[in-house]
Amino acid sequence: MTQATHRVAVDAAPELVWELLVDRVEEPERFMEGVESIAILDRSDNAVLREMTVNGTAVREWIRIDESGWEITFTLVDDPLYEGTTVHRVEVDYPATTAMLIFSMDWEPLDADVPDDPTLAERTVRAAALYTKALAEQRAKKG
Repeated sequence: MTQATHRVAVDAAPELVWELLVDRVEEPERFMEGVESIAILDRSDNAVLREMTVNGTAVREWIRIDESGWEITFTLVDDPLYEGTTVHRVEVDYPATTAMLIFSMDWEPLDADVPDDPTLAERTVRAAALYTKALAEQRAKKG
């Protein structure tokens, strides 16, 4: 099982951090290296089916956007190696002007022969959270 969570305080308005998380859904290339293509295959009021190619590998995900809970859940679809979810969430204690950004990953290999590297998951969610934090704080400083 590949599980990891990273929490980081962000010196930016929670609404700004949420806006960046929503941007990740349709513009992942701004936040991830190796994104070669992206297509939105289906869309509803609070979800999209996205397929993207990352470093030559197709990744298909149902992405559920919970605006009231400030949470986005990415669920792998028809992946040949893993099943599971990744969650991006913003938490805030009002009337704070900062946000807590939480990225978590919970993937299960579909086959015992699939390598399970928990340190890779930890590094991945940590890097993604810290990059999003940096973008939010940079945008907050620009006003």
